[in-house]
Amino acid sequence: MTINEAITKVKESSREKFDASIEVHVNCVLDKEKQETVRLGVLLPHGTGKSKKIAVIAKILGPAGLMPNPKNGTVTEDVKKAVAQFKKGRTDVRNEANGSVIHTVIGKRSFTDQALTENFQELISALRSGKAQKVGQDWIKSVYICSSMGPSFEVAL
Repeated sequence: MTINEAITKVKESSREKFDASIEVHVNCVLDKEKQETVRLGVLLPHGTGKSKKIAVIAKILGPAGLMPNPKNGTVTEDVKKAVAQFKKGRTDVRNEANGSVIHTVIGKRSFTDQALTENFQELISALRSGKAQKVGQDWIKSVYICSSMGPSFEVAL
């Protein structure tokens, strides 16, 4: 089904009493032996609907995995630009540590269908253009969309 049909079905089947997140799950063809991974940042045009508190610090946070990292945009020379991107809806997308599935949120149920469609299209175009160099051409196997606690629907690309 198309993304518009899938969004309509997700909203109709969503029975939560809260503003549920709309999630996208991408099944990928990644070779674990070659350590193929997908990791990139995506600036969604309408954000994710989550409020974020942003702290700007100039201190190394230690060996507990909290170190600032240039790969995910937490280390930058242009602090104003980085803060603006995170406030607008920049989200980090990566595959599971021991799997070939990508899980990410593209918005809330209260978003308009058009806003969710634009966020979905931006995510897919970023995945296609920002894929790892080692990954082959047809690496997206299937894409599903669902609400936080609702059923999923396959989206044809």
